[in-house]
Formats: sequence, structure tokens, C-alpha cells
Amino acid sequence: YRRLQQVRKYVPITAFFFWGRSHEARLRLHSDIWRKASEFGYSVCDNLYHFNEFMKNEAGVKYVSLWQPHYCRVEIGSLLQVQELSKFSIAMPGAGIKTFRATGESCVNAIPCMPYDNLAWTFPFIHGENCIKLVEEKEIEYLEEHKNDERNYDIYLGAMELANKYRVESYIQHIEKLINERL
Repeated sequence: YRRLQQVRKYVPITAFFFWGRSHEARLRLHSDIWRKASEFGYSVCDNLYHFNEFMKNEAGVKYVSLWQPHYCRVEIGSLLQVQELSKFSIAMPGAGIKTFRATGESCVNAIPCMPYDNLAWTFPFIHGENCIKLVEEKEIEYLEEHKNDERNYDIYLGAMELANKYRVESYIQHIEKLINERL
């Protein structure tokens, strides 16, 4: 356990964000990531094709923010390989408030980070237990302030439990159970 905690503590990327332009909050966050890089002193990679050289050549704190428009998708496995090198994975609102990125991608192998909401989730995202809830326009400040928080590993473990609940097989079993209880 302690060894895993040590390994997870030193992941090379602080925050990972991949996005399409289905909500303007995504564009704003990408802009903030770049704008605040000089304030907080981190490096940013915004092109998947530059990623390997970015990792070889940039020192210090790193953020990755990848625009993936609908007309130029990259296979999800490639993106998840970058995400697994990240402490935090950000899921911003999609075409509505919720986004499938929260349940199907961001919580798979990093701590999911998302804006505060008052929405119902089948399996809830609880700030400080299995995710980080971010305040709009203060996302970077929060991540920078908490990137070395000792609680992050426990939040990560909670996120992995949550991800398992949202896996297709587990989710189907949950839905079947609900249906059978009502019959």
C-alpha cells in the first residue's frame, strides 16, 4: 500500500484535460491553463503529437490540455495512457451540465476533478472522498494549492472504487437489481 502511495504521489503530470467544444467552460479552462502557466510556473502541452518530446524536455510541474474536436478524434486508449501519468483529470460540463467524461473517462486512472453541481448521480461524486469539486474560474488555483495534499492518494483510491461501479458490467448489474426490486 505504502509503495503504491509513493508511486502515485510522484506522477509526472499534475493535471490532464482533454476536451471538445461542446461547452464554453471547456474553452475558458484551456485558456486559463495557458494564462496561469506563467503565474504558477508550470509547463503546458496542448498537442498530443508533441507529448513525448514535451515529457523529455520540460522539467518541473506539467499540465496537459488537449483539444480533440469531433472531426479529429484520437483513439481513447492513447488519451488514457497520457491521463494515467496524471494526478488530476478534469471533466468540464459537456452539451449539458453532466458529461460522460466524468463517469467513463476521468475517474478511470486519476483523481477526477469537476465543477460543483447539485445533480443526482447513480453513484455520487463526493468532494474529498472520490473526486475534487472545483469552483468555476478558480480551478487552477485549487489544483496548484492541493497538488501535494496527503489526502490525494485516498481520494484516488475512492475514485478507482467509483470507476469500478461505473464500468459497464457493474453498472448493468446495478440497473438489473433496481429493475428486479421494482417487479
